[in-house]
Amino acid sequence: MAVAAAEGTRQLGIMPQLSESKLLSQNSTKNGLTTVQATTLDSLLSPYQEIDLVKLDVEGAEYDVLEGATDSMRKIRSWMIELHDQAGKSKLQSYMATNGYNLIWLDQGHLFAFRQPELSQGRAR
Repeated sequence: MAVAAAEGTRQLGIMPQLSESKLLSQNSTKNGLTTVQATTLDSLLSPYQEIDLVKLDVEGAEYDVLEGATDSMRKIRSWMIELHDQAGKSKLQSYMATNGYNLIWLDQGHLFAFRQPELSQGRAR
């Protein structure tokens, strides 16, 4: 199972270092492909009211996954995102800030995005 922008089937490129395997574009003709079922974070997280943390390490498919989380953004308190494409750093910052997150870059490629805990009826949520 893979997480992507839309549900369906996707091509997963199996890399020599297995931890670097990743979803490829639909028209990819590379060797070492396997077909996998994909879902969205919205579908995966739909049963939950609140999510404390989502860790995102998807080998360059950050925006593909985030596109499938539009409905879930309101209930995800924080994200740990490993950014593989440094050219997309400002786009990621803007996207997360627009969705109400405070941002801390832990290093060049690791973003911690969080919302301040809300005080509700005298208790922290």
